[in-house]
Amino acid sequence: MVPRPVLSSPATLEATAGGDITFPIALDGTDGVPARSIIAIRGLPQGSKLSSGRPYDETEWNLKPEEIGDLHLVLPRNASGEAKLMIQLVATDGAIIADAATVLKMPANSAANFPASNIETKLAEAQLSDERAPAVGEKGAEGNLANLDAATAAYGDPVPLPTRRPAPTSNDDANSITLTSVNLRERPTRSAPAIGVVAKDAKLRVIGRKNRWVQVSDPTTSEEGWIYARHVATLR
Repeated sequence: MVPRPVLSSPATLEATAGGDITFPIALDGTDGVPARSIIAIRGLPQGSKLSSGRPYDETEWNLKPEEIGDLHLVLPRNASGEAKLMIQLVATDGAIIADAATVLKMPANSAANFPASNIETKLAEAQLSDERAPAVGEKGAEGNLANLDAATAAYGDPVPLPTRRPAPTSNDDANSITLTSVNLRERPTRSAPAIGVVAKDAKLRVIGRKNRWVQVSDPTTSEEGWIYARHVATLR
């Protein structure tokens, strides 16, 4: 039996504003990683840069699994406080295979007048080049958070948490259950924006179907979205 992949990162990481630090991320059980999976890191201070992969949004970064070795993080000079970084191994169908979290601590008033590092300079040039090319995650029809159909070249699917939740309601009308942690999408396509993460064993109400997708509603939050059908099972 192939072991399930395990993603790990330090519980806390201290960094100095404007500095360049090592960001150790490990992925064990790589034999069980599906092809074209990506590692998505979100929650980075705005303006941060990593030594591998590419930015997906102002606070998100995507990498191939083989790019996490000897990874370095370059912080902006105005960074301070704490940031919770979410690291996810995401399959092409949106399933979250493994995840980890790191609290990034940045002491206030510690910014120094560091010269721009080689990493920062090279990444700035690479990002400028990327901006001239077609964007990986176009807003609108292609979605601004996820484009897993293009994962081979464009890496990933960072997943935002909902900004607010309605008051909980009864889940008595749930008629399905999720088989794994999975992204909840705005539309029935892998390129649609991910609006949240549904945990494994969550009870949901199916309100529609289209091709291989099901439209669901979470009775506890009133959130509605689409999930790939094979990640949902009918309750008897």
